[in-house]
Amino acid sequence: MPPGCTGAAKLLLAVGALLPAAVRAQPCPANSVGTGNGADCVCVDGYTNLADVGDPASGVQSLVYDGPNSAYIGSCSPCADGYAGTTGLCAECAAGEYQDGSSLTACQNCAPGSIAPDPGTGTCAPCPAGEKTLTSGGAHSRTECNDCIFGQYSTGGAAECTLCAAGTVGANMALTSCTNCPNGRHQTIEGHVLCDACPEGTFAEESTPSPECTPCPVGEYQPTGEQASCITCPLGSQTEDSGAGWVGSGAVACDACEVGKSLGLNVNQHAVGFAGCVDCAAGQSQPQEEQTSCIPCVAGKYQPTEGNADCI
Repeated sequence: MPPGCTGAAKLLLAVGALLPAAVRAQPCPANSVGTGNGADCVCVDGYTNLADVGDPASGVQSLVYDGPNSAYIGSCSPCADGYAGTTGLCAECAAGEYQDGSSLTACQNCAPGSIAPDPGTGTCAPCPAGEKTLTSGGAHSRTECNDCIFGQYSTGGAAECTLCAAGTVGANMALTSCTNCPNGRHQTIEGHVLCDACPEGTFAEESTPSPECTPCPVGEYQPTGEQASCITCPLGSQTEDSGAGWVGSGAVACDACEVGKSLGLNVNQHAVGFAGCVDCAAGQSQPQEEQTSCIPCVAGKYQPTEGNADCI
């Protein structure tokens, strides 16, 4: 007996010496709190004592001390995926919520773009391509995905669908991508379902999204709307100015070279700086329209200036 002990202290020490060593030193098991030493312990928040019942929602809070065996009954286990709770009880997460082991005390809402249609879910599933969680009311559903509407698409896991870009359209619902406008058609507006026909003097190719129709380049024309390409002007004609065949910035017809001019076989009608029909040189003439060359003056005649129909 240590010297200086009071009577009460001596009595407590004497009683403690009579207790089994397992009771005197038995602490609360892991993930539980309490005084230990034979008193019941309590599982901390997010943990439960399943006590061999096997059902994650049927655990109990307390760990009862089994005196004869000098041990606590059961152990505190973390709430299973899809369950969360406090005070030693785990409750099933509701539909639209999840618990994946990262937050044992509370279930979390599924993020926009993902859902949990059933209760007791460990992870939320992303919406498939062509669908979204945003509803017509402006809120995000956590239990079901909704089809993208006409003129929109999604690639999966989408909170909202994306508008089809200008030059593309979405003619159906639940699309995973939009479609380029077909040859000869275009669309300037995002999120549209139909393409518009290109007018005469322009073209559009399906291989490239076409927000706008492309004017026929210099040296080409297109007399018909809704076309994929333009037509090269025949030799002896041009589209380089605002002549009778010009509409907007694309030609619907080619202008024949006037008398005194020509457009030859060796001219690149698509070259930068193309000058169109060329005046006949001095010493030459051309009395007809839409010709590919000029005629040298015959013996006894001449022409001192350019661009003439006849020699003198």
